[in-house]
Amino acid sequence: MLLRSANLYSKDFVTGKEGLTLAAILLFGKDTTILSVLPHHKTDAIYRVKDLDRYDDRDDIRTNLIESFDRMMAFVEKHLDDKFFIENNQRIDVRNKIARELCVNNLIHREFSNPYPAKLIIEKENLRTENANRAKMIGKINVDFYEPYPKNPKIAKIFKEIGLDDELGSGVRNMVKYTKIYSGGIPEFKEDYIFKTNVPLIVKDNNVGINVGLNEIQKEILRLIAKNKNITQKEMSEELNITKRTIERNIMILKETNLVERIGSRKSGYWKIN
Repeated sequence: MLLRSANLYSKDFVTGKEGLTLAAILLFGKDTTILSVLPHHKTDAIYRVKDLDRYDDRDDIRTNLIESFDRMMAFVEKHLDDKFFIENNQRIDVRNKIARELCVNNLIHREFSNPYPAKLIIEKENLRTENANRAKMIGKINVDFYEPYPKNPKIAKIFKEIGLDDELGSGVRNMVKYTKIYSGGIPEFKEDYIFKTNVPLIVKDNNVGINVGLNEIQKEILRLIAKNKNITQKEMSEELNITKRTIERNIMILKETNLVERIGSRKSGYWKIN
């Protein structure tokens, strides 16, 4: 039923033959079936930080798109630090938010007939992807005026139905949003016959900092700690004219999100901003 509703099973009205579409094979097929149809199909996941001539780690992914997504995500989780963020009073993993959109876009907007190998590359300062593309335009995408268009709508529909993709164009918006939180940078998207995405992991002279997404009390607590790492919670409550219990509750959130930690004992220790 899913295959027919997503138009993954079709009929050739000239020959009368029925069968699975290429999208169905790519989404759910066995590895041997996929490679018999598209021998060049693969995603090359590369971690290149120390050995710049080759790589430090690699995953040669030659499987269906659903499993490819899982392996790409696992590769990112293995090599990139997670950074938690408070959104609507919930902790979210910003790294995974970025990686999810990056991996989904790399998979569902790919030109599969092109033998150019798709890539997911983690470097010291950047997270990049490359994939063959049917170009509608040439050059860098202006994210403020970007008008998305479906490149593999059948594949995109399945990803949406299983909860891995949202509305068309949301991936670009989410990557911009969460990259600003993760590193303070802005991702770049370049459309050509090879579509390239670059997410900065480190931004030099970054002024965005850790205040993004925090409430005013948490920002003030960080400001006080930055001025005096030995400040007590009692002194914070007096300085900000709020209860000690409110200070304790907000410091607990800062600790849980790994923005602040206490080094040493309660009496003789000090605060450290990560």
